[in-house]
Amino acid sequence: MVEPFRVGGVVARSFSIWGRELPLLLAIALVVHAPRVVAVELVGLAMPQAPRFDPDSRRHGEFMDELDRWLRRAVPVRLASHVVATVLGDITLAFVAFAVYARLRGRRASVGESVRNGLRRIAPVLRASLCLCVVSSGIGLGGGLLAWKLLRAGHLAPAAGLLTLPGALLLALLLSPFWVAVPAAVADEPKRLLRRSFRLTRGHRLAVCAVVLLLCAIDWGSGRLLRAGLSSVELPPLARSAVWWTQELLVVSLAAVLAAVGYHALRLEKEGVDVSDLERVFA
Repeated sequence: MVEPFRVGGVVARSFSIWGRELPLLLAIALVVHAPRVVAVELVGLAMPQAPRFDPDSRRHGEFMDELDRWLRRAVPVRLASHVVATVLGDITLAFVAFAVYARLRGRRASVGESVRNGLRRIAPVLRASLCLCVVSSGIGLGGGLLAWKLLRAGHLAPAAGLLTLPGALLLALLLSPFWVAVPAAVADEPKRLLRRSFRLTRGHRLAVCAVVLLLCAIDWGSGRLLRAGLSSVELPPLARSAVWWTQELLVVSLAAVLAAVGYHALRLEKEGVDVSDLERVFA
């Protein structure tokens, strides 16, 4: 009997693989994201801090004018950073997928094997990733524009709500049909990848949304804990940045494992395709 797709099973298996292969996964994520780390650090030195609203010292209109000037500089940089981070995260997934499927078969893959096999599937991965960037950026810009309009009108609470938990929930729901588009690009036919993901996730969208929200909660919670811990420790700026980047790469590697394991579980349930069949694309 084919095992059904279950959130608990996907999460448990993903954490098992992630824990056992953590040095390999971190090495892959670091290799892929190294150029972005350098670029973000350099851009961050040139970017001013976001203005803060202090009702005792400035009026709402003055704050909004200053925020508007900051956003004109920050939004293009943040959008470019989002696109680059998404594409590099998906390339990481392409490299990680081989290691995940090897572990599911009871063997260990090396960094060289994982990168070499991922590079063989890089063209469809980039195509799927760029399509997802267009979708997610459009949703994000639409939500941000709505929040900005509410903020301009003085509705601070609804605007903040769009940018926090309700916004994350809505984004996860809208993107859940395309969760396995990149894994499909790695281990499936390289055509109509968004449609392929849409078909595989049908009937499991809420479960996929739960996995994505769990990852968001891990990212947010680990960030809060890290911020609280670093606030009481004096560290050089370079060491502080290294700690933050390590946290991000850990989350990136976990996201890649979750997507690869989730794709395998969906193929196994809907089509009876086991990991041995997925590994044949790398042969």
